[in-house]
Amino acid sequence: MTRTALAAIALLVATAAHGAGSAIDIGGEQLTIGMSETPLLDNLKKYYRVVCGEDVVKSCLLTTMDGPEYRAIANVVFTNGKLTNVRKYWADDYKGSDPVAFVQSLHDVLTEMKNSGPGFAVVSVDEIREPGVTRQFIQVTQGNKRIVIQVAEGIEIKGEKVPTFVNLDEVIE
Repeated sequence: MTRTALAAIALLVATAAHGAGSAIDIGGEQLTIGMSETPLLDNLKKYYRVVCGEDVVKSCLLTTMDGPEYRAIANVVFTNGKLTNVRKYWADDYKGSDPVAFVQSLHDVLTEMKNSGPGFAVVSVDEIREPGVTRQFIQVTQGNKRIVIQVAEGIEIKGEKVPTFVNLDEVIE
């Protein structure tokens, strides 16, 4: 994705995201900070494969039920039995130059933010350059909700270069 495309997305985000929200919809369940761990996880387990690490801070990955190629849906974090962070994976690993699927997902996440109530959004952009790796970020913050768009190129996993990709996440904390 070019700088021009990133600038266009930032402008779209700045003009379209004018609602405020403190909940994220995961499978029809409105997740809000402070929800109790046990009933929430019991309900989510009806629809998702839930894998949790056990620690003082409990992080749980929600994936599709069908596998073994499980698709990540969200990550939820609990502290002292209460929900403290939600990251919904709207879209991940967009590759190539066809922007249609990405723009459709971006439209959906911005529509959800807009419809969740009144408020103003702050758009920030950043770029991190490391030897051989470039990561560009667009972040829209509104209250305790963020939309994070990341473009990454040059990343290697186990010695193999990964194609340039784009991630789109929605976060409350």
